[in-house]
Amino acid sequence: MRLCETYIQERLAPFGTERRPHYDLDNLRSALAELDHPVNKTRCLLIGGTNGKGSTSLLLSAALREHGLRVRTYTSPHLFSLTERFLENLKPISLESLLALIEQNEALARRYSLSYFEFLTLLFFVWCRQQQTDCAVVEVGLGGALDATNVCDPIASVLTNVDLDHQEYLGPTREIILADKIQISRTGRTLYTGIACDLRPQVEAYALGHAVTVDTPKAARLLARDWSGQRLELEGHRVWLRDPSEATAKNAALAWRVLQGEFPEIPVTTLQAGFSKARFPGRFEVLGKNPRIVLCGAHNLHGVESLRKTLESLPQLDRLHVLCGFSGDKPYQEMLELLDSVADTVLVTDNPGARTPGPSEWPKGTVIEPDLEVALSKTRSAAAEGTLLVTGSLYLIGAVRKLLGLPLRFSEDSSQEVPPTTALPFSPVSGDANQAKAPASEREQNPARA
Repeated sequence: MRLCETYIQERLAPFGTERRPHYDLDNLRSALAELDHPVNKTRCLLIGGTNGKGSTSLLLSAALREHGLRVRTYTSPHLFSLTERFLENLKPISLESLLALIEQNEALARRYSLSYFEFLTLLFFVWCRQQQTDCAVVEVGLGGALDATNVCDPIASVLTNVDLDHQEYLGPTREIILADKIQISRTGRTLYTGIACDLRPQVEAYALGHAVTVDTPKAARLLARDWSGQRLELEGHRVWLRDPSEATAKNAALAWRVLQGEFPEIPVTTLQAGFSKARFPGRFEVLGKNPRIVLCGAHNLHGVESLRKTLESLPQLDRLHVLCGFSGDKPYQEMLELLDSVADTVLVTDNPGARTPGPSEWPKGTVIEPDLEVALSKTRSAAAEGTLLVTGSLYLIGAVRKLLGLPLRFSEDSSQEVPPTTALPFSPVSGDANQAKAPASEREQNPARA
């Protein structure tokens, strides 16, 4: 009998959900000590921040893999398979290998009362030790100081940005949130950050007091952008990205700086090739035709503001129809207003896996269809000759991918896909539904695209 995802989730059910019951690393550290500290056996990069952690992690992984290193990547949340959180050279772990890890370590995890995320984090570091791992790229789950990933000792840390999100856990202001997130940095090591200028004095003060070196990227220079991707200049070098978003341009500049600082031996042409192959499932992912479908997991005000700027910068933005679903603990009315300012129509639906605001909580006149399958059918019909944008939550993106039957890959040249479990009819672009092609001018000018 073929192993299924449901069975894996059932084995993990006793450890709870993504909502962690406590924020104390003592239990996890004790469990790791009993395993002879697998977390200390792997060279790793630790990636934190409010937005952009996933894209930055994938860019770093793609470039390191292109250089011939065996790279394992730990990222969250997943869109529809837990295997997405455990990537080896940007290919998800097999369900069989993941189950073996769970079976080998679940008694230990129960003994130390590990939470769901703590257990997954422990499994990742055990997995890295079991197989040769040249570098691990580790994405922080939430916050920084007491996140389970902060048990590692990174060669460098990355803080993409800081904005308001998860205030119930991290605090009500950007300054308080920064004070938590910056604790992923390490004394004597470098913190690479693209943080906003108004927070730089706080970063510099912390770095001075903790002997941390701070490095910031040069801004990416946009050369061309369309729905298939964007061409940038990073520190004087041309780079092609499959994601046309403004946010990913910033993440690319930061990832480039990290690689130049920590891996100076990697040739520029290798970095270009790696960046050009990276895919970003659910992060301004453009696919399909009639309608063009854009899946973007922007889930907080900062993310939706960035999404709007990207949409306004792209050609042929007529007939934009939005399907969105937000968590009730977000500023959903403000995010809805931002989307409404650029869309022809906006339809609100329930957000899977989160408390969705009730009908009375939305502004008067908001069009609501709680049934996701019905809502998707309606917006696809409305956008038949235009663009359908699905946004508001990565959980919503995952549910829509399942309904559309869209597999995902994390690299252009990866042969391993994560398959969906259910599907509705979908009309992909000829060839690979997810494949975005660089403009001919870019393929001529950038050897990495040849």
